[in-house]
Amino acid sequence: MVTNIISFVLDTTVFIRLDFPRILELSVSTFYTTNSVILELKDFRSRSNRDILIQINKLVIEEPNPIYFKEVIAKIRHFDPVTSLSRTDIDVLTLAYQKKVAIITNDLNLQNIAANIGIPFFIVTGKRIKQKIRWKLRCLSCNKILSQADSLKCPLCGGNLKKIRTSINNELKRKSK
Repeated sequence: MVTNIISFVLDTTVFIRLDFPRILELSVSTFYTTNSVILELKDFRSRSNRDILIQINKLVIEEPNPIYFKEVIAKIRHFDPVTSLSRTDIDVLTLAYQKKVAIITNDLNLQNIAANIGIPFFIVTGKRIKQKIRWKLRCLSCNKILSQADSLKCPLCGGNLKKIRTSINNELKRKSK
């Protein structure tokens, strides 16, 4: 994990898997998260991790600006037209985009979208994406490839659309843990 960044936005996975001795070694002035992340903290450990960060004045709970939210949605749709990201994931991305800071997450889909829209990310434990994946939509009836669609129906023939990988970028440079 990198120690020269002064702020991070935390995803739900961080609170669930947070390694406090390791995370407290960072010279981080502030961790940010959103109310939607806080609402996902159901177990004792993740709520305790949240409480500790609040007690040591390291956690700020903040909502993303709706203007930035719309910008981030547009960026996401460029790489993932029918995203499976949750509202919470999009809130996390938006707050990081708005504050121009990195995200800490173990969520592979969130890592992929962050990499595609230029938001740095780090992991606590677990897997890290090695490549950026981009998605498009293919009509199962006429085989037309679409970058975007307003629904999961083909605008040309009305057939069902399926999300497909269209490109995989070069391997990502490994960030230090």
